[in-house]
Amino acid sequence: MKVSILTNTANRYNRRHPDVGETIRAALPGALYRDTRGIAEIEPALAEIADAGTELLVLNGGDGTVQKVVTALLARSAQYTPPMLALLPGGTTNMTARSINAQALGFQRALRALSDLVPGLAVGHPAVIERPAVVATLPDHTQVAGFFWGMGAILRGIEYCQKTVYEAGIGGEQASGVALVRTVIGIARRQPPFAGGATVELAGCTPSGRFEASILLATTLEQLFLGIRPFWGEPQGALRGVLVEEPARRLIRNLPALLRGRPNRHMTAATGYHPINTETLEVTAAGRFTLDGELYDLPAGTLRLAPSIPLRFLRLGAP
Repeated sequence: MKVSILTNTANRYNRRHPDVGETIRAALPGALYRDTRGIAEIEPALAEIADAGTELLVLNGGDGTVQKVVTALLARSAQYTPPMLALLPGGTTNMTARSINAQALGFQRALRALSDLVPGLAVGHPAVIERPAVVATLPDHTQVAGFFWGMGAILRGIEYCQKTVYEAGIGGEQASGVALVRTVIGIARRQPPFAGGATVELAGCTPSGRFEASILLATTLEQLFLGIRPFWGEPQGALRGVLVEEPARRLIRNLPALLRGRPNRHMTAATGYHPINTETLEVTAAGRFTLDGELYDLPAGTLRLAPSIPLRFLRLGAP
């Protein structure tokens, strides 16, 4: 199998381990290896990787790296079948890698699992799974793809994490956990900048209509950071998520049930808690949204979310 490796040296783990390239090349001898120094260099590296006939592309980076690579691969998918992907947790939160790999893996453990799996890879291998991405089509028809989409207080939580939690020296999933707790407290106590929702109009799903959304998310992942699963209900759609209306009632008390995806008797449509299970979702709003931690402007108009073609992944953890 032709293996290529793309490392984003700007990501957290890779910055702290400047010898990471040598470590990976030793674990996967014969693979094509390319360093990139940030998101802007990903596209040229992918062009070279595609020309090399890559069958397995190993991504060593964070959620943003995976998001940019998947967006670029899907843009080429009409002429080029995307290779199988394997995700090494080289970033800060590594939420996508956690879900795809079925568990949180340290970098060295994930690399050992990859090294063990590659020699025996064949069609039908049980570690190969399929997962679509979330494709967001903007009003101007620009498309970006990722695995976790959100609006409302989620954006303020991301900003708090980047500006405050990371600067305090807290990293990894713990940083996201700290930001989550602070955001929930801010919502519940009506503290700026966390209080206040995003005005959205939803179509193509249940619920539909106009809402003031405190929390709005959609994902194709099985779990998010720290293993949380804030979605429930049947039948399950390709896109799963939740809408919590503003004001978020009893949010602190409901938080454990919300994060487990097991609604209690206080979490109903009447109290503003709505599961989302759909194949497509149309969001009419103005403001910003997040895709895998990256922030995007949403001009006034309708954003359409839909699953991509199935992408193949090599799962490095035990399901």
